[in-house]
Amino acid sequence: MTIEYSMEGGVATISLNRPEVRNALNLEMCTALIEAIERISADPEIKLVFVGGNGPVFCAGADLNERKGKSEDWIRERRLKAFAAYGALEALPMPCVALVQGAAIGSGVEIAAACDFIVATPEATFRTPEAQRGTVGATQRLPRILGKRLAKDLMFTGRPLAAEEALIAGFVTRIAFDLENEK
Repeated sequence: MTIEYSMEGGVATISLNRPEVRNALNLEMCTALIEAIERISADPEIKLVFVGGNGPVFCAGADLNERKGKSEDWIRERRLKAFAAYGALEALPMPCVALVQGAAIGSGVEIAAACDFIVATPEATFRTPEAQRGTVGATQRLPRILGKRLAKDLMFTGRPLAAEEALIAGFVTRIAFDLENEK
């Protein structure tokens, strides 16, 4: 199971569940996210959604190993499925909170940015290394949230945005030492 989903007392929790690969986003996880979000959206009892990652890392980005030996068309379709998952998160009819511990890289930044709020641990970092690989990522939400200059800095350099700087920039809503107590 690439994600875990639970609901209790009107609160849904989605946990990225590939800790052995730092919760790297693959096609199966994209599909599972979309399906969970569809269930959540259809349930009038759910009033709040938390999105987190199992293990020490929120999400290490796209699973690059999954792409080995795949055609350009397959890679494009996989990327579109990820975009659909981010869009589904962003379109949730109830508030959605990303609980970020450790690194959020590439797709992890997209997932967090698609949520209404981000609560991060002091050790959390946000990084978009796609430009260093000759591809693009995080170009839709980051400029709207951070402003063009800081978003370009992060996207062009791939440097990490530490939790404290992310809080000052308005990307992170709150820094918490214990994310379980934030639920």
